[in-house]
Amino acid sequence: MSTIKDGNYNAARKILIEAGSKTAEKAHPQHTSSGSCPRDYGIKLINEAGDEFTQLGYTKVHEKAIAAATKKMGLVSRT
Repeated sequence: MSTIKDGNYNAARKILIEAGSKTAEKAHPQHTSSGSCPRDYGIKLINEAGDEFTQLGYTKVHEKAIAAATKKMGLVSRT
């Protein structure tokens, strides 16, 4: 199973919150004993914020936040 370091997940979550994502705000910060969380958590965080931003009217700020959060977690954007 592929993982993401907790610190990277939390930094990506913060980026999305600063861009206005309420779903990222509701997501719990990661603080596991292993220091990493499943990659799927990061994918879900990005997908939910992307859906939310689309409903709000996707802006350059949203686009940059999604790209930065994706990069921070080491997820590859396929766009």
